[in-house]
Amino acid sequence: MQRTLARWEHPNTRGQKYAILKTFYRWAVYEELRTANPVDQVRPPRPQEPEQQRLTRGEAVRLVAAADPVRRDRWAVRLMLLAGLRNQELRSLRGRHLAREGWIWIDREAGKGGKERWIPIAGELETCVQQITTLVGPEEFVLPGRRRVDPPHGGEMAERPWAMLSGTALGKQIARIGERAGLPFHLTPHALRHTFASAAVRSAGDRATQAALGHSSIQTTIDTYSSRVSLDELRVSFHGFGYGLPELSPQERPQESSDEPHAR
Repeated sequence: MQRTLARWEHPNTRGQKYAILKTFYRWAVYEELRTANPVDQVRPPRPQEPEQQRLTRGEAVRLVAAADPVRRDRWAVRLMLLAGLRNQELRSLRGRHLAREGWIWIDREAGKGGKERWIPIAGELETCVQQITTLVGPEEFVLPGRRRVDPPHGGEMAERPWAMLSGTALGKQIARIGERAGLPFHLTPHALRHTFASAAVRSAGDRATQAALGHSSIQTTIDTYSSRVSLDELRVSFHGFGYGLPELSPQERPQESSDEPHAR
C-alpha cells in the first residue's frame, strides 16, 4: 500500500488516493472478500495547503484591459473575475443560463456536487452580459469550442456554437491574457475565482459570498478568504513603515547590467 501511494508525488494527491483506497477496501471487507482493511495499517499523508494565487486590484484592472479588445477574452475574464465561476461552470455556460435579468444560473449539471445556485450580476458585468444575451442563442455555449477552418494548413479558427470548450483550451486562453497583461506569474482560471472571492467577502460578507461561490460550508469560505489578509490590505497596512533610514544616492543604487545578474 505504501508503494502504491508513493506513485503520487504531491501529498494532497496521495491523500485523495488514500481515501479512495480505504473506501474500496472497506467495501471489500463488508463483502467478505477480505478479512481486514490494509489501508488502516498506513499512516495517512499529511495534507499540504494548496497555493492560491490572487490578483491585486491593480493587476485585475490590467488583466481586464488586456482582455477587453478581444470579445472572447473579455467574456471569459469578466465572468470569472466578477462572478467567481469555476472552470467547468464557465465552459458549461449557455445563453439560457443568463436569461433571467440580473442573474447567472449555474445548473446541477455544471455545479460542483450536482448543486445549482444563482449568482447576482455585478454592475461592472452588466454590459458584458447584455452582449452575451444579444449574440448567443439559448442553447449555444457562451465560450464554445473551436477548430481549424482548413487543417492542417490554415491557422484560422472557427467557433462551434454547440461544442463545449475544453478545460485545457480555457487554461491556455487565460494564461495568454495574463502574459499580455504583464503578470509576473502563470495565470490560471482558478486564480480569478480566488480573486473574486477575496474581494467579495469584504464587500458582500461571508454568507453572501458562500452562496455565490457554492461552498457547502461557510467555514470553507471563512477559512479560505475571510481569515486571510488580501494583498491590497497588506500593502496598505505597511504604508509608511520604516526606520527613517537615509535614501541611497543615485551612485549607490543598483544599475541593470547585461553582464551581471541582478536581484529584483
